[in-house]
Amino acid sequence: MGRKKGPHVNKAFAYIRDRIISYELLPGEIVSTINLSKELNMSRTPIMESILLLKSAGLVEIINDNMCVSPLELGDIIEICQVRVAVECSSINIIMENGGLQPSQRQKLKKIFHQLSKTLSSRNFKEHYYYDDLFHTTIVEFTKNKRLMNISEMMRLQIQRARWLNVALPNNRREKAHKEHKNILDAILDNNEEACIKAIKDHISKSKENFIKIIEDQNLRIAILSIQNIYKNIYKDEVKE
Repeated sequence: MGRKKGPHVNKAFAYIRDRIISYELLPGEIVSTINLSKELNMSRTPIMESILLLKSAGLVEIINDNMCVSPLELGDIIEICQVRVAVECSSINIIMENGGLQPSQRQKLKKIFHQLSKTLSSRNFKEHYYYDDLFHTTIVEFTKNKRLMNISEMMRLQIQRARWLNVALPNNRREKAHKEHKNILDAILDNNEEACIKAIKDHISKSKENFIKIIEDQNLRIAILSIQNIYKNIYKDEVKE
């Protein structure tokens, strides 16, 4: 996803990405360039280019010669979590090898955590998951390891799509996850490599347990309906603004 994108490609990419993450385009559903061309009032060329970019990001794949939204099955969730553990724990190893976080990095991560904390009192899931994503990706960026950052970026949208499934569970996963983020933050600020890796593994393991519960207990349809309703309200609020 390193190539330059024109304004139409950017617009189409963001539009299709949001429809996939919000489950308006369902896993396995065909991504129609004809329909999208009408919806966006643009030619099919930038739309096709944006779909290829989403294919590189893992949100779209070819199924029976059609461009379709990538399926989201138990095996996919497990693989995503495995990659997250590998990338984030390696990031901590590198950060600690370099002497821990710099003062500016410490302040930046604390500020992101503070913003994440503020979202707990509202039902603004979009803002909450934005800072959740930023917290994790910022840790990877602190390594300044381009290859690790590329892997993280490639997985980013897949992780975002999976993360939204948590809204379907009756227990408040956001509050529990926040405590887990606090454990990660405290450990990295204390330069405690062992505790930080343990906290990351625990956090991702708990997330995986929730994802499995949703998919294995046949709650995926309920989760998708919940996410679709939340996004509808988000769009209404954005239109009002």
